[in-house]
Amino acid sequence: MRKLKFILFLYLFAFIPSCMAQTVEREKAIHPGGDSEPAVIAAEIKAVKRHDKALLLVTFGSSWDAPHRTYRRMKEQFAQAFPDMDVYLSFTSGICRKRCAANGKGAFHDPEYWLQAFAKAGYRTVGVQSLHLIPGKEYHDVERTVDAFRKEPVASSRQMEIALAGPLLKTRDDVNRVAELLHARFRSEVEAGSVVVLMGHGKPEKYTVGDGNFRYTMMEESLQKMHPNYFVGTVDMEGNLVEDMIRRMQHGAIVRDASFATRFFP
Repeated sequence: MRKLKFILFLYLFAFIPSCMAQTVEREKAIHPGGDSEPAVIAAEIKAVKRHDKALLLVTFGSSWDAPHRTYRRMKEQFAQAFPDMDVYLSFTSGICRKRCAANGKGAFHDPEYWLQAFAKAGYRTVGVQSLHLIPGKEYHDVERTVDAFRKEPVASSRQMEIALAGPLLKTRDDVNRVAELLHARFRSEVEAGSVVVLMGHGKPEKYTVGDGNFRYTMMEESLQKMHPNYFVGTVDMEGNLVEDMIRRMQHGAIVRDASFATRFFP
């Protein structure tokens, strides 16, 4: 039987990159998690501050070069879309922040540190935009951080307004909209007989916070309403690992053996 070609579209922000911790000697000059004190960050912000509004993009983070090129492009796009706001980037992964700070890739402070620094730097309005894929633990941590900061005296005394926007797949409507965009991108491939596999990270059930894992199932269901050759798998979600996804393909007679070619889309 003919081999089916698999096209893997890897969600950059769904995968958690491998980030190694640095030695104690290289971390002495930085705070735990690679963060400077908020007062130090505020001084750095004041040197480049152009507006009274700030936009903080928050993602898990990475120490690899390719994701950083993507982060730079995203910052540029957000800056173009919101020309009256200063745009900053935060990593929720302490290990990634440490590695980037030690290797000279930049300071991507914890969201709490950024918010403290924004208040000290005199911003009046702050938008926090999650770049996470699903409303999982990383996003819920950001949500708690923002809620807690709203109650702090430094925020109320300076009358700083804070708004939080959720991850890409926060609601079912979000899932359906993204599915439509993905189908527009890959329609020609699936209609030609290829299988498009979307990979997320996922979490084991005992580490799961909220119902974020369910978004991967929702995405596959939404895509398969448009074409049966779409599948969504994960690295760590029980019941939706790669082998589970392959069994679904076999059950649907999409593939019958493990002989296939792959093409990766960054």
